[in-house]
Amino acid sequence: MTAATSPATPGLPRSPANPAPPTQGEHPPRSGSIILVGGYGQVGQEVAGVLAPRYPGRVVLAGRTLATARAAAATIGHGTRAAQLDADNLHQADALLSDAALVLACAGHTRPALAEASFRAGAHYADVTADSTLIAGIEALDPLARRHGATAVLSVGLAPGLTNLLAAAAAAGLDSVHRVDLLVRLGIGDTHGPAALGWTLDALNGEFDVPEPSGSRRVRPFTERRRFLLPDALPAAAPGYRPGRHRPVVGHLFDFPEQRTLPRTLGVPAAVSWLALDPPLVGTALAVAADQASPGCSLTPAPDAWP
Repeated sequence: MTAATSPATPGLPRSPANPAPPTQGEHPPRSGSIILVGGYGQVGQEVAGVLAPRYPGRVVLAGRTLATARAAAATIGHGTRAAQLDADNLHQADALLSDAALVLACAGHTRPALAEASFRAGAHYADVTADSTLIAGIEALDPLARRHGATAVLSVGLAPGLTNLLAAAAAAGLDSVHRVDLLVRLGIGDTHGPAALGWTLDALNGEFDVPEPSGSRRVRPFTERRRFLLPDALPAAAPGYRPGRHRPVVGHLFDFPEQRTLPRTLGVPAAVSWLALDPPLVGTALAVAADQASPGCSLTPAPDAWP
């Protein structure tokens, strides 16, 4: 039985630098519904496709558009249900949340109010968001989560998420770590949901702090770059493949939240996140656009926060 977990430890295994929080009181486990907010989006449908066969009749796809949720639920099957959930009317979701064992925010652009409502209902909460402001807002709800016996797990996507775990695994094999550099490489031809693409482009317009041993510094995304050597990603049967060959990849400074969470959870002095785009010309073009754009302007309309 878990009374609470600190949202300040997103997505990382427990360690001396990331201890489990103390248990406060007794709270019985729940076996209710699993609510996927934004469940009919790119991420939500992938998650639902995994959970629905394992927990038949318990998965609920929730979002603003009920008809879309119903269509996706019918496609997924296994008793998957649909529900309407509006960010502006969360008080109307009390009945839905009262039966929830877990609320998983898949939209990427949710709000702390969703986590707050989940905690008040005693439901556990997880979020795929890479939005540092949202993560900080949910972390601030730690006392509420503890009072209601709720567990919050943040950074459960790819970046952040898998990146945190890779950093933790790498650090565990070293005597000391002075800095962590995380490179996320995305291909334009890969499958990306509209919310993820919108967030990535919109993040080009802001400023963020990068913690360093001498203190944090304020930077803008794509205004710095670093060259990495990565193992050849070509298939072994592809022309030009040579075992052991490495290819240069240019990463551009980017506002992923790991550079603020990893110094806290791993105890490393500094962490920096970089984004590489394929083909590289796209990254170069975005770097020029980011350099010319005024802080606070938007290169693309922000996606609807609640599908």
